[in-house]
Amino acid sequence: MNINPLSNIAIASIHTYCPPSLQNAECGKNMKPGHCGCIAPANIQKFEIAEETDEVLQNQSTAQKPADADKKLSSAASLGSLELADFSIDGLESQIESLSKELEDAFGRFAFMNGISRDPEIELGISPNNNVYVKSPHPDKERIEEFFANNEYHRGKINELSSKTQMLEAIKESLEFQQRYAVDPKAAVEEFSHLFNDSYKRSTTVKINSEGLDYQVKGSVTI
Repeated sequence: MNINPLSNIAIASIHTYCPPSLQNAECGKNMKPGHCGCIAPANIQKFEIAEETDEVLQNQSTAQKPADADKKLSSAASLGSLELADFSIDGLESQIESLSKELEDAFGRFAFMNGISRDPEIELGISPNNNVYVKSPHPDKERIEEFFANNEYHRGKINELSSKTQMLEAIKESLEFQQRYAVDPKAAVEEFSHLFNDSYKRSTTVKINSEGLDYQVKGSVTI
């Protein structure tokens, strides 16, 4: 069975499995026995979880005996019991704040020395090959993209910011799923069905304007 993470990077059909809501660009890297290298705890990276969760979704529209349906829905609840205490939301938010400040200072120096205006607002995106590009119309688009193309360190920091902001949103959404599931399992699976969709992925837009640097994370299903 192949399970595609939200970052759209495939995980090989091996014994490990990462719940979709915690999959990111690290999935499949630094492989160790029982762990693929991402943020998901090793003890929940099991092929059996992937198989059961997938079966739940494949049969959502199929009439089943109540007891059998409840059993399968309990498998989907694994997304809501990810032992998220292993991860610190406060820690991620602190790292994101530090990265944002570092990038804001570095870009501010570059903009000042080169006469680049932050009005209109500059929106930065990450391409599939991890290059930084300007998403919004801006008169200095080429010079801004050249700055990141020639600056491996800060290009890496933008990618790190993108990865960690998406990770933070994934964890928060998993916690929300857990809360909804405790109240109404069927409604929770329906509402958060995108978390089980191989085509669902998040993207981060970094925004730089006269007030500083900010970011926005959006999720969407690609066709």
